[in-house]
Amino acid sequence: LMLENRSLDNLFGGLYTAGGPPLRFYPAGSPQQFDGIPSGATLPAYDWWGDLREYPIVPIPVAQLLADGNDPSIVPWWDPTEEYLSRFDTGRGVLNQIFGDESMVSTEPPFGTPPTMLGFLQDYWTAETGTAYGGMDICWTFAPSQIPNLSSAARHGAISDAWFASVPTQTNPNRAYSLVGTSLGRDANLRLSAVEQFDVPTIFNALTQAGKSCGLYFTDTWHAGQCFTQYTFPQLTSGCGEIVFRAPDGSAYPFDHTSLIKTLLGWAGADIGSAGFFDRMPQAPAFDDVLSRDDTAAADNDAAIQQSFAGGPLPAPAETQPLRTNDALFEGVSRSSVRHIAATSRTPAQMVAKIAEYNCDREKFEASLVAE
Repeated sequence: LMLENRSLDNLFGGLYTAGGPPLRFYPAGSPQQFDGIPSGATLPAYDWWGDLREYPIVPIPVAQLLADGNDPSIVPWWDPTEEYLSRFDTGRGVLNQIFGDESMVSTEPPFGTPPTMLGFLQDYWTAETGTAYGGMDICWTFAPSQIPNLSSAARHGAISDAWFASVPTQTNPNRAYSLVGTSLGRDANLRLSAVEQFDVPTIFNALTQAGKSCGLYFTDTWHAGQCFTQYTFPQLTSGCGEIVFRAPDGSAYPFDHTSLIKTLLGWAGADIGSAGFFDRMPQAPAFDDVLSRDDTAAADNDAAIQQSFAGGPLPAPAETQPLRTNDALFEGVSRSSVRHIAATSRTPAQMVAKIAEYNCDREKFEASLVAE
């Protein structure tokens, strides 16, 4: 599972502030301290009067956001610049975020220069100070109690505090590294709307050649009637050999719906004969040889994880107040067009106008993204 747009500090910077340190570190000779957010951490920026100020890193003020009718899980409210160096605002971008401090940098320092990792607030505040919460939302992190499911999985499983994006930039180069091992030299999305392709073999093509099978599952259409992965990596689907199986040799009956019941009962260790599902199920073949895996590791942590999950997720905002989201506006708009519209609109009026343009002629609108 590969997600995006969240850093270690944003989700897990305070993971071990309570509940004790990790049980062990790997490798044994590595630093014996979790590299999260240090106590009292701040980010520097110049205020409106040109004075340098230090702004503290704090947990997301959930109560305040809920009172405002906003969703605490959608933080920060606007995307920080994701490109290594923004093509629109000279100087802004990941280069400035990791090598800047209260002052902006726009050129790469000499190779080997240690990153200051202090330019995040300055880079974000420059453009977002007039938005909700004055741009200070870039300094907010999730406390473990605010994301109990993720925090519990991290504490009872494993977490890396030294796993980095292959390229400190946007989506497509990093997705490409995860599937094909290269971004083909790109240090940013080729186009603003990220409609592009990496027409090279993927890891799934290699696995298919090694005798393994795979499948591609999706919910949203990205572009040209295809999901993001299929469109962006066109050779991938030729590597998804066809998830074909029949009843095992010696079975008197084929698979049918009762095979699912028998498989689950067997997995749970129940007595098939006395389970009370009538006559067909005990005679049906099970999926044992089709779906095989070792659940030992998952079972070992199950009790601890479930206990932590009992706290539940973040509470929902008040139903009587609108959320600060645009989901309703983008109903029926392809994901590539959503990304383009959101990135090129600075006011709600501009956004509404572009959505109207899309709905007027969808094919023409999407064709313009590819031609950018």
